[in-house]
Amino acid sequence: MNKLKLYAEWVIIRAHNPTVPNTLYKPFEAIGSGVNDADVLIGELAKQGITSKPVSGGRSTMAIYDKTRLTRFNDYCEELMENILQDILKNN
Repeated sequence: MNKLKLYAEWVIIRAHNPTVPNTLYKPFEAIGSGVNDADVLIGELAKQGITSKPVSGGRSTMAIYDKTRLTRFNDYCEELMENILQDILKNN
């Protein structure tokens, strides 16, 4: 997978408002990714116990249940983005 695209996907996940699905899906489509790509990344967060599984067809994309999980969500996304970016810079 294109690492720059993966980095962009995590930036979008990190920045989007879970109660407004278009803040996730429209930016994903703009970079050539789709709903399934977003759902895979949300699934990774769910496996870590940080968010719910992807919510399809609802008014939200995922649920973050409390402040502790919100902190974990932010930390997890930031760490992943940093690692991907370091890998990109190392290989150029």
